[in-house]
Amino acid sequence: KGVMIDHRGAVNTVLDINQRFAVGPRDRVLALSRLNFDLSVYDIFGLLAAGGAIVMPAADLAQDASHWLELIASEKVTIWNAVPALMQLLAEQASHSKNAGPSLRVIMMSGDWIAVNLPAQIRRAFPKAKLFSLGGATEASIWSILYPIDQVDPDWKSIPYGTPMLNQTFHVLNSALAPCPVWVPGQLYIGGVGVAKGYWKDDQRTNASFIIHPDSGERLYRTGDLGRYLPDGNIEFLGREDFQVKVNGYRIELGEIEYHLQGHENVENCVVAVREDSPGDKRLVGYVVPKAGVEVEAAKLRDHLRSKLADYMVPSVFVFLERIPLSANGKVNRNALPAPQRASAGADADSDAPRDAVELQLIHLWETTLGVHPIGRRDNFFDIGGTSLMAVRLFAQIEKSFGRKIPLAALFKTPTIEQLAGILRSDERSGAWSCLVPFQSKGSLPPLFCVHGHTGEVLFYRDLAKRLGSGQPFYALQARGLTGGEAHLTIEEMARDYVREVRAVQPRGPYFLAGYCFGGRIAFEMAQQLREQGEEVAFLAVFDSYFAARHVQRSLKRLHRWLDARAVTGDPLLERMRYHLAHLGSLGFKERFAYIAMRGSNVLAKTRLRLNHWSWRAAYRYYSMVRRPLPRRLQNVPEINLLAAVEYKPRRFAGRLTLLLNGPVPEGFSLDQEFGWRGLLADKFDLQLVPGKQDGMFQDPNAIVLAEKMAACIEDACAHASMRAESASSDQSTPEEIPTAVLDSNPTGKLHQLH
Repeated sequence: KGVMIDHRGAVNTVLDINQRFAVGPRDRVLALSRLNFDLSVYDIFGLLAAGGAIVMPAADLAQDASHWLELIASEKVTIWNAVPALMQLLAEQASHSKNAGPSLRVIMMSGDWIAVNLPAQIRRAFPKAKLFSLGGATEASIWSILYPIDQVDPDWKSIPYGTPMLNQTFHVLNSALAPCPVWVPGQLYIGGVGVAKGYWKDDQRTNASFIIHPDSGERLYRTGDLGRYLPDGNIEFLGREDFQVKVNGYRIELGEIEYHLQGHENVENCVVAVREDSPGDKRLVGYVVPKAGVEVEAAKLRDHLRSKLADYMVPSVFVFLERIPLSANGKVNRNALPAPQRASAGADADSDAPRDAVELQLIHLWETTLGVHPIGRRDNFFDIGGTSLMAVRLFAQIEKSFGRKIPLAALFKTPTIEQLAGILRSDERSGAWSCLVPFQSKGSLPPLFCVHGHTGEVLFYRDLAKRLGSGQPFYALQARGLTGGEAHLTIEEMARDYVREVRAVQPRGPYFLAGYCFGGRIAFEMAQQLREQGEEVAFLAVFDSYFAARHVQRSLKRLHRWLDARAVTGDPLLERMRYHLAHLGSLGFKERFAYIAMRGSNVLAKTRLRLNHWSWRAAYRYYSMVRRPLPRRLQNVPEINLLAAVEYKPRRFAGRLTLLLNGPVPEGFSLDQEFGWRGLLADKFDLQLVPGKQDGMFQDPNAIVLAEKMAACIEDACAHASMRAESASSDQSTPEEIPTAVLDSNPTGKLHQLH
């Protein structure tokens, strides 16, 4: 919407939280919110303002609750700040963990309803943490109201909204802008220093949402929410006054979804509603009346909406009705809309029934996770409303129930209960899985093979694979160590294994390869090995991947030494000591001891980290040298991959490369020094900027733009591969020639900004 927040409003919120919870240098927050979500404002500025630290999850495991729990324990995270749905995932994961993160001391939940049974679940998992509900709006600097969750009355229907925060006001007003008495519902308004300046270049919307109270003269923001005063002075939240809803922190217009769903050629009538059939499991459900004589598939409706809306606006379940229920006055009776049910009949129901205890247990887990009953053993997880977040929860329950850890990407290869049960029945723990994950196996274009990041997972590629369309075969390569096989210790080994997997699907070139971050190095080595085998690599792309070449590293070291030699003292160590002594001189007596203790703690932490890193590296080198399998206890895929990246010695590549970065890139950015790919290429390369932060470029809506860019790359590469084939047939070129252009020619390394 372009909300204009001033510095004072945001700082007021940050300082209120920091003072209220005594946030200081020892605190750490787990940053789960993306930067387009206003909760991230506190994650960054709140902790850094107090001298604390931000702990960021691995890009490939951003939705993995077990990864969150590991980070909370290993990094001693003290503050949680996320929507209730993510907290519920964490609490479920912690319920079957021996180390449930005792460091957590403050849990803040906001952005959505808090189920009344969630606080008890959190306390069982994190008994030492204090729970708080926060509310407000982006238009009022993130949060404006707060409630400490202590004892939950069993008669409550919701957790109270609370009382206003520091320098802010909250009002329950009627249509005449007069205060409502206790228990009487009214419209919620926010006042105080947090109220925004308005909407950027949108006077009409600003005037509709921001008012001056006629009696008090106070400037207020009209939230569009309903609430009422409770006798103890707290406010109770009663929901939206219109059909705007919040699901997992996203504010959604139901009317917008209904408009696009109604536009499908086979839909006669439709309604979209939010259901919460189990506490805390809020989801969108589409109710559809098909046109007479026409059968409508949920998968096709889902694809239709995904082409027009963001993924979080696509209903997870569709219910097909003969008619939409109406009230006595002719309006849609939303209370009469049925809960999602999937009924099978006759022989089909019998053939789809579970055949053994494994399938029966999986069906129970799927029904609990998806909230859909009944589910057959041949049902596809994604076709019946499964999402990536649900997959995280499901696989955590599978690990708890069966004692088997399965990669999340397994759902793309085995999306039915029947197929997943086959994996769980198998006792083969090593080599039973292929690294190749077929996101899309059909299509007329050459297959695109994308390599995992340093964590080894590939679930983050899902949106990009969808946005490239049904005509683009898309395969992802996940790490061998995640699939039950022996983890590879070097990039060369990974590349050899992945090349075998790729050639099993596509025996001959030209090949189209890509890799994210660490995976960019693997894709680079795969391209080298394929060319050595006499195959053509028509397209090689790396996402957010850097390669500080050794000559670049040496140049930078020489530069640092040159600068140090010209420092005032001539000695960097003395300069650093002088800085710390000057800082200590500006502190009070007590603060000096705290500062010395903090710096000493940091030195010890860095020393432990370096020793740990050295021991891992020595162990991997030993097992690699003696060519023996790595013990299971040492098979930590992210650690192995990071060490493999350090040990990798690249060779010069006689081909082209496209580097896709999430922009914008600062002015004066040196491509050679920061990313180092040019020194490894005999041919020119291209740099393309795409929106998104870190792996955010792979999620909608950024994935739409990235897919368009990738499609253009592949189209140009196909054209040049065809030209080379024609030239080779007439003996006018050699196999070593490289295409002269992929995307825009970029001989100078100039950045191409994507609009």
